[in-house]
Amino acid sequence: MKFENRRAVVLGVFGLLVIIAGLSHSLYYLTGFTRGWERDIWNMLQVIAGLLMAGVGYWIFRWRNRKLTGKALILLRVVQSAVVIGGLACVVLLIAIWSTGRNSEPQKSDYLLILGARVKGETVSLSLKNRLDRGLDYLNRYPEARAVLSGGQGPGEDLSEAEAMKRYLVARGIPESRLILEARSTDTAENMRFSKVALKQLGVDPATASITVVTNDFHMLRAKMLAKRAGLQVTGYSSRTPEYTIPKAYTRELAAYINSFLFDRQLENKLEGNPS
Repeated sequence: MKFENRRAVVLGVFGLLVIIAGLSHSLYYLTGFTRGWERDIWNMLQVIAGLLMAGVGYWIFRWRNRKLTGKALILLRVVQSAVVIGGLACVVLLIAIWSTGRNSEPQKSDYLLILGARVKGETVSLSLKNRLDRGLDYLNRYPEARAVLSGGQGPGEDLSEAEAMKRYLVARGIPESRLILEARSTDTAENMRFSKVALKQLGVDPATASITVVTNDFHMLRAKMLAKRAGLQVTGYSSRTPEYTIPKAYTRELAAYINSFLFDRQLENKLEGNPS
């Protein structure tokens, strides 16, 4: 097979795979909307990203037989390289996210830090329930540990996530005296920074206190990264993600991790200067 024919076959197959991957990604989110998923910005961006991916695949497929020279050839190679490198980077990051979320036996710590998730009115969401059930297991296993419940009040929530978590745990037998509420945070970076402030206000040195973070498995890598940035030394105890939500959870977490890695770099002393 001549080089040009071999190149056309490789490009054709590669383009079709990219098209299928992109359309499948968009279709997954579109069918999710029919099952009650929110039409929020993240989900809509996933649909657009899938369509853009399919468009790139179509462009590669369409140009597979062209004898390209000059700028057109350079552009094709740049696009191919970007798709391949970006794809490999996403695969590596997904593996890191997956492996960090795997659980071993939880380590005994002085404090448990349960990260908030959405509350619907006054009812905890499935994601938050899974975290709380994991935290409940830990608190029953280590009755001397106290828990920091971290989460503020967002749109559509009739109370703070911290208060909703407290009610859930108290209703299941955890004494309120073991619970520390942090009800200001609006994202994971603030979860860590404001929880650190809450511990300091209790006279605890966050740099030396042993802390176990509870969150969903797909969220654990980012949670640990942001905890380290905030000066907290943590171990993890993650809750499982329902199988039918894994594609949604992990693809969204890719974007969220990259966003946090690049932009959640506010100085810790900015908060320490205004701890109230």
